[in-house]
Amino acid sequence: MPKNNNTGIHPNKAVWYATACLLLVAMGIFLYRVDDSHLVSFLLLAGGLTAIHVLPFGRWTVLDTCVGMITLYDLVSCLYADCPLPAIRVSLYSLYALVAYFTFRRLSAWQPAERIVRSGSDVLMGIAVVLAILSFFVFRSSVLGVGFEDTYHFRFLFRPLGYITNVWSEILLLILGWTCLSRRRYAMVLVILTFTAIFLSFSRGVYIASGIFLIGSMAVMHKADKFRVLFSALAALALVTVCCPKEFRTTLAMNSTVSQQQSTESRIQGTEAAWTVFKERPLEGYGNGNYMYALDTVTGQDSTKPFTSMAPNTLARLLVEKGIAGTSLYALLFLAVARALWQRRKQRESRIIGCTLLALLAKDMSQSAWEEVPFLMLMVYLLLAYLQREEEEEPERIPFSASGYAIAGLALATVLVWNIPSMLRATDPTGTYLERKEYRKAWMRHPEDVQLRYLYASRTLVKENPAEADSILRKLATDFPRNSLYLRAYAERCYIRDDKGTACRMMAEAIRYTPRLLDDERMRYWKQTDSIFHASVVRKALEDKPVNGASALDYARYGYVAHWVGDTITANASLREAVKILPNLTTPYLLLGEYDKYKLLMYGAFHADLEHAPLPEYPPVNEDYLLEKQVDVKVRNWYRSW
Repeated sequence: MPKNNNTGIHPNKAVWYATACLLLVAMGIFLYRVDDSHLVSFLLLAGGLTAIHVLPFGRWTVLDTCVGMITLYDLVSCLYADCPLPAIRVSLYSLYALVAYFTFRRLSAWQPAERIVRSGSDVLMGIAVVLAILSFFVFRSSVLGVGFEDTYHFRFLFRPLGYITNVWSEILLLILGWTCLSRRRYAMVLVILTFTAIFLSFSRGVYIASGIFLIGSMAVMHKADKFRVLFSALAALALVTVCCPKEFRTTLAMNSTVSQQQSTESRIQGTEAAWTVFKERPLEGYGNGNYMYALDTVTGQDSTKPFTSMAPNTLARLLVEKGIAGTSLYALLFLAVARALWQRRKQRESRIIGCTLLALLAKDMSQSAWEEVPFLMLMVYLLLAYLQREEEEEPERIPFSASGYAIAGLALATVLVWNIPSMLRATDPTGTYLERKEYRKAWMRHPEDVQLRYLYASRTLVKENPAEADSILRKLATDFPRNSLYLRAYAERCYIRDDKGTACRMMAEAIRYTPRLLDDERMRYWKQTDSIFHASVVRKALEDKPVNGASALDYARYGYVAHWVGDTITANASLREAVKILPNLTTPYLLLGEYDKYKLLMYGAFHADLEHAPLPEYPPVNEDYLLEKQVDVKVRNWYRSW
């Protein structure tokens, strides 16, 4: 271990210890999703980095420069992003991760400070993994207790620390690599537990990624690490195959179930859609956090599919959001990491980090969670910092430099901006316009957002210029024929114009995609005032009967309509077929009278007294119900930060 050649007074070690603790706090906040909406921890960590001094620009490695350029590009993205508020959120966490990166670059050079971070993080992650494993068996008991055969189709109910399964499994990959770095005696226990949690996720992507990690481990790791990783994986594998054999076999089959096939198909379609959108703005992209905004008219206007902000893979997200310019920076980062790994190829830690990053890249190519989960970005940056550590006997005394002023200034400025709502509203006042019901201003701000176009036409223009409003609604219903919100609105306008044929066809289509519209306030009104028209709508909705090869959702929706009209024989047959194909559908169990299964899917697997819980009540069905179901989540993601 080389000696520190600095002369003069050594920096205050207490400050280094305190900064190490602040980094631990940041890791805990990110991992356990503790509310820190004012970014106090970020400001404190930036203060700690300022106190121990950032490496001056002249000492930055190629890897440091790449990480810094990516953060700078994220900040610049806020200036041109279609929706600046999501871009600001991403840039904040990017800057947070950069501060953590340079903090750990300094701390990892001095063993006592590094030991605080490593040991403390082992505790944080160990507790998280243990809680996840214990909660899985509670979840499994609840699912089997209501009569389901296994848990595979109900993994969406299992949300350790609030994470969905695919995200949690990616976090586990990082925890696995982090714990493998430890030389402590308890490390093998943590590795076994982490492998167990990984296998219990029953995620195809993480199974493939963990297989890549194992192959890499056997190829490049030192002998002791090979034994520890292989033994831990086999021990975890034995436990999971004994406890959950059916789920394990289903996962290994990869594409045997309908849900797996649908997942694969949706990712292929999502990648194709991303490529189409990317070609429209290839150089700079649409801005960070704008992936689903950019693809909304391509993939986000089908009422039968849920909204998701996750991209099918990292490359698709990078190209759409950052364009060729931003993606090129990540390509440079990839090359810089490969160079650093090669230069340190004889070091044990470098081999472990290399295997971890390779596995993480494989997982992120099956579903991108990189910018959705701040903990992932933070931990990757910490691994990159640890990759370059150079141990010193004493904390190195570095004079305050331009890099310190730059990072500290950026951190302070971004925290101030984030904590002044009026500044965020000024950045994009669309959320304010919507609160004030100024729909025309909102739409003019984002004319490419079809939801805002709908709100303007249905809430404002219909009173000022009904003919123009009808024209907009007709185009929306034509361009997006599987969107129940637009179909319903246009059906109502057609009925008012006495075009009952078109109104019947539009409303029947809307009901096929959202059967709860049978109880819509407009349908109830027609039943009272125009029973003949009401009956024709219901008959029309029943015409499209599922045939062999139809999807589970087609059977479920048709079964709902048949049940509503009182045809229980047809309804039960369709509903049974739906849950046979896709057992995790919710409403069919209510209509079939299997209330325990229905309550499990509605309340979740961790409800205290599921057996005696009342049946959940559905909210009234009207336009507001459809807006909440299809539009509100997009508005929150794109136009609001408060």
